[in-house]
Amino acid sequence: MRPISLSDSLFFNLGDRYILCVCELSAPCDLHLFRRQMAVVIAETPALKERVVRRGIGFAAVPDDAFDIADHVVGIAAPDLRGTAGLIEFSDRLRYTRLPRSHTPWRALVINPAGTPGCDGGTTRAVIFQLMHGLSDGMRGLQVLATMRGQENLPELAETAAGTEIPQERLFRGKPAIPFRDGGVGAVDLDRRLLTRAAQNGSSGVTGVLVKACRRTLARTDLLRPERPLSGRIAHTRMLIRRVVNDGNGRDLGNHLETKVDEPPAKEPKFRLLPRVERAQGSSWSQHLVARSPPPVARKLMRLWISKFDAFVSLVPGPVRQIAFGGAPMRAIYGVAPLSGPVPISLTCVTYAGGVTLTVIPGPEATADAAEIAGAILGEIEAMAEGAEKVVVSAEESAESL
Repeated sequence: MRPISLSDSLFFNLGDRYILCVCELSAPCDLHLFRRQMAVVIAETPALKERVVRRGIGFAAVPDDAFDIADHVVGIAAPDLRGTAGLIEFSDRLRYTRLPRSHTPWRALVINPAGTPGCDGGTTRAVIFQLMHGLSDGMRGLQVLATMRGQENLPELAETAAGTEIPQERLFRGKPAIPFRDGGVGAVDLDRRLLTRAAQNGSSGVTGVLVKACRRTLARTDLLRPERPLSGRIAHTRMLIRRVVNDGNGRDLGNHLETKVDEPPAKEPKFRLLPRVERAQGSSWSQHLVARSPPPVARKLMRLWISKFDAFVSLVPGPVRQIAFGGAPMRAIYGVAPLSGPVPISLTCVTYAGGVTLTVIPGPEATADAAEIAGAILGEIEAMAEGAEKVVVSAEESAESL
């Protein structure tokens, strides 16, 4: 039995909060080869073979004696799935499905692997990782996946015949298991150089560009009509531990992020009985309160904390070099963050091999669809990049006139 850290216990106590890592491929994935690759990752990451159980008012991890990689790396037949928009819509529906608590809380769905009947050159191919937030944050999960080996020195596994994939109708059978109240999921791609140019127009870096783009989008009443007055506070995350360490006992997962707040300056009162709610996540007493409370109370506390923000921004650095799953090169990564309360915009930015993706989940007050809001945020970034170029040109012209 392994004790669970306080931050991980907090997220496990919130219940069915799932992170999705949507990896779009440029070729069909060999399901058997991918399972062999994942077998190496699992062997080096013990948490991927553990169940999480409640112990008293906390949680602990125990070995999953019934672990079978075929239950966690699964082929899904969806030959009618087309384009990135179709993949994002598929991922939106996947957020409503629940992982069984009796097994390790993660799975990798290989969408239309090689040999799936009915597929052609226009069929979308992808691998979608779904994992409980308590198991890992998205950044640490991507760091672990970046260590995946190629096709050499892989363990042998029992062969699985092509054509045995689960149809998507079975995956989404029945009513949604998890209730959500938001505006769905939208995503756009952009060139990383665009973000770099936009960052040249300020001193706050790429995160500052994303925060500013969200702030400008929030002001557009044609896209959003918040149910409450905007506070001006935008939360953004940063990594506490950047390296994945293998200390002989295997690589660790877990949550290694902290939240920072971008907010307009305000006069602080001379005395304050309790710290600001938006800063409470960083204090151990509030983490213990959410981690040890009954789950319904924990979820209400988290909703209260999140309701103090206008937006959540996550910048997730992905692998610098292109990687392949089952022999299929990965084209792009889209991160879908969980929501625990009413926030007008949740923005996840993932960088990978020179490319960048933005995934947006608007709140229930959105008057436009998620894809349109994602496009609006992209438009704000393009405007900032254009402004940066004008500054550079103006400086060059001034230098020439001297």
